[in-house]
Amino acid sequence: MISPNPRRGAIERAVRRYSKGARRAGTVRADGDLLRQEDNYRLACERAELRAEQVRAVAGALGVPMMHLVSYRCFGLHLDRLARRYSGATLARLAVDAVERYSASGLSPRVLIAICRRVFNLDP
Repeated sequence: MISPNPRRGAIERAVRRYSKGARRAGTVRADGDLLRQEDNYRLACERAELRAEQVRAVAGALGVPMMHLVSYRCFGLHLDRLARRYSGATLARLAVDAVERYSASGLSPRVLIAICRRVFNLDP
């Protein structure tokens, strides 16, 4: 289970906007269970915020300037997406690829590897 989030109010506002938009656009689940759809969206928001906080903590400890945190957060969310789809050797190989790709765009490989290790328990 995901730990309590201090940004709960912001997440709840986002869920309300999502729900309102889903009703207006007619994109409610096929089974019509909007409450379950809202719960899934809420969990996804909480998970993304938790990962962002973890990445922020690692990057901050390594002296990353605030203006670069968005790029490292994107890397963390990318790894989170990979970790939900893959495991084992495949995940490790994809993490190495992600580190190389984000390093090529100017991020520090040292910080990226630290995020892999401390947030995702991966050793690329």
